This record gives sequence, structure tokens and C-alpha cells, in this order.
Amino acid sequence: MPKLTKLTQEEMDNVIYDARLGDVESLTEIFSKEVEPSVIKTIKDEESLTTPFHMAAANGHIEVLQYLLGLLADEEEKKTILNSKNDSGNTALHWAAYNGHLEVVKLLCENGADPFIRNEYNHDAFFEASNNDQEKVDDFLLEKYGNIVEQDIDDNDSNEDNEASEAGAELEAAGSTVKFSEGTEIQKVTKDDKEAVKQLTQQTEDLAGLEAEFPHQQANQRMSAEELGFDPTLKKKKKSKDATPVSVTEGDANDDDLFAGLKKKKKKSKDKKEPSEATKDEDELAESFEGLKLKKKKKKKTVKADIDDFEKQLQEAGIEENTTESVTNSDLIPYSQLLDRFYDILREKNPELAGGQQQRLKIPPPEVLRDGNKKTVFANVQQIAQVLQRNPSHLIQYLFAELGTSGSIDGEQRLVIKGRFQAKNIEGVLRRYIQEYVICRTCKSMNTELKREAANRLHFIVCKACGSTKSVTSIRTGFTANVGAMKKKK
Repeated sequence: MPKLTKLTQEEMDNVIYDARLGDVESLTEIFSKEVEPSVIKTIKDEESLTTPFHMAAANGHIEVLQYLLGLLADEEEKKTILNSKNDSGNTALHWAAYNGHLEVVKLLCENGADPFIRNEYNHDAFFEASNNDQEKVDDFLLEKYGNIVEQDIDDNDSNEDNEASEAGAELEAAGSTVKFSEGTEIQKVTKDDKEAVKQLTQQTEDLAGLEAEFPHQQANQRMSAEELGFDPTLKKKKKSKDATPVSVTEGDANDDDLFAGLKKKKKKSKDKKEPSEATKDEDELAESFEGLKLKKKKKKKTVKADIDDFEKQLQEAGIEENTTESVTNSDLIPYSQLLDRFYDILREKNPELAGGQQQRLKIPPPEVLRDGNKKTVFANVQQIAQVLQRNPSHLIQYLFAELGTSGSIDGEQRLVIKGRFQAKNIEGVLRRYIQEYVICRTCKSMNTELKREAANRLHFIVCKACGSTKSVTSIRTGFTANVGAMKKKK
């Protein structure tokens, strides 16, 4: 049977899907028996322009990359296909650096991948590694291509310096030959500047003349104040705290005596009024507080009367207070007896919570079979769902979401999954399902049930052992590519 030299889009999608999962066996079977190896150069998604090299590099499948690169004999073909961009301008090296797959990055660089190619966001592989904290990849790229980066920077700096020096030389040559004629803008500006300088010098000379005359004017002002009879030293003595007594004339002394008498009378009158008003206020307050004190004493009497009435009522009812009697050790129940009584009641009412009697669920291992090259059969999914006390549809929905695929139930109640999966993959998904949707968070028991409230559409784990409830998140389905017939329908 001759090998195919051209593939349909659905067949290309199958190859891309195998590269994404890292299925080297399926790819080897395809290119050794069904398809010519040279066809790998033409395989890409028609919408996203993604190649199998993109998918293998993004997921770190180095064995797939080695096999696919082995299909290409020419080194130039390897460089071309490794440096091909998808719809966002990313190469396989972009995705490998973004996800931190160091060995994949080394393999791509050895086969001609260019780390300086930029995507639509102007990001190269250096930026993707450093921006996503992929230190090992960033160090490898800088160590391998650091000299090239430094040389480019030095070349750019030298080119800029040369351009700047050439521009300066041209300006100097032009300045030596230019002659300004009268009436030009430059000449007008220089004339205005000269006039402004003249005005400033004139103002400074005027100020200097004023400063020379200023001492004489101060002396004249001081003499005029002395002629009028004002002594400037008196003002300073009044402001200071330790001022010496100032001599006063007879007329001023008489005026001071008159005012002093008035001031003394006012002070005496205030001092006399203040104590009288205070005593009146104290008397009024004392009278008001006397009534309050009597009321407080009455309250105390009423409280005692209430206590006496209560004691009388106790005596009439025949109840006596035994304050002097003390409880003896013979009346107390020992702690060991109380503990035994507690465990007896616990075993009778709820034996699952008693120590050593909790039954563990025995979950059978998943039975995984291969159905051709593209499908996997999960045979005992119904049995496992019954042991976990969960709806099989809920478990199947979680499997599809975690594996990123789809499938159906056949006539024998087996789950047929699209894609090639191993038993350890199914077992890992089941462990996560049990941890999130089966085990009780309080007592770690697996004897639980999953309920859904119709009012708010939330799922709750209800423990049959301890009775606690815990809300859980709904299952989130991942991205599923639409290929083949689904694309044609759209």
C-alpha cells in the first residue's frame, strides 16, 4: 500500500494531537506505515497555524521532538519549520521557554531555532523566560547567546556615536560659512538682548547711588525724632522684661495715682463678690445632695427586705440551704467508669466512630484496555462509581474534564475514551476525584454522599459518619479542540 503524500485537515489534527500527548508510538506507526516522512513539513492547523513541533515543545515532549526532527534530513528545513510562527507570532522556542522546558530549549537551539524572533507582542524567547521566572532557561539563553547580544548593543552604540559626530561636523562646517545680514531674526534678537543688558546696568547703578545716600537719610530721620522729644531707647526698655524704672513727670505721676485708685477699688470689689457667690452655690448643692443620700439608704433597705422575703419563701416551701455540707470522694464516679460508659454508648449508637471499627472502602483498580490506535476503554467505571456511592455520570464528567477529551458508554456499560491513555493516568484522576468529591474534610471518612440543592445549584458532601456538610466546586470542563466534522458544520 503506497504511503500518503497529502493529508486532510482531520488527519493533520490527529498528528498534532498525538504530538501534544507525547505519543511517540502512534507517530512512529503513522510515518512508518501510512504517511511519507516529508509530509511533516506541511502539517499545521488551518486556523491557529500550530504545528506538531509547537505542541511537543509546549508540553516538554523531547522524545517526540527528536523523532520529528529525525524525519527531516536537511538542516535548512529544520531551521525553517522550527522558526515557523503561529497566528500569534510564536515559535516552538517561545512556548518551550514560556513553560520552562530546559532540555527542549537546548534541543531546539542545537537544531537552528532562533531565540531573537519576536511575536506580535514584540517578545522574544529571552523575554518569555525571564518574564515567567524560568531562571534556568533564561541563564542558558544568556550564556549561549550573551556575546551576540552584547556585540549588537556595542554596534548600535558605535553607530549612534558616529552619526552624532557626523551631524556635529556638518553643523560646524555650516556655521563657519553662514553670514547673517541686517534685518534677520537672529540680528534682531541680539539687538534686543543688548538693550536689555543696558537697562539692567543702568538700574544697578541707580541702586548703588541710593545705597550711598541712604546713611545720610537715616541720620536726618534720627535727628528729627530727637528734636520732637522722642527717645528711641525708651521703647526698647519697655519691651524688655528686666527694664529699669523710667523717670516720670509730675503731671504723669498724678494721673497714675488717680487711675491706680480706681484699679484697686475694682479688684477689691471682685474679691468680695466671688466668695459670697461660691458659698451660695455650695449651700444649694448641699441641700440637693441631702435628698439623694436619703434615697440611697432607702434602696439598701429595700434590697435587704427582698432577700428576707426570698428566704421566707424558701422556708415555706420546705427547701433548706446546705452550705456547710461538702461532697465526699465516695459520692464521685471514677473517670475510667465514665470513659467506659461513653464508649459503650458510642458503640451502641454509632459503631463507625468507635476506635478500630471503621470500615475502609476497597476500590478496585481501573481496568484500562486499548481499542485500536485512537481509543481507550475504561471497563469497570460503573463498579468504581458504585463503590464510591457516586453517580457514574458525575465521575465520567470529571474524567473528561481532567483528561481534556470526550467519549461515550458502549453496550456493555464500558466507558470508551477518545485518545490513548494508560492505567496510571486514569488512577491519578480517580485519586483527585476521591480527594475532592468523596472524602469528608472533618473525619476523613469515605462514607459520604453527594447532594445538590435545587435552590442555589450547589453540590454538598454530606458525611454519614459525623454528619458534617461541605460545599464543593462544580466540575469545570477544559478546552476541547473542534476538529473534523464539527468544523465542517460550522
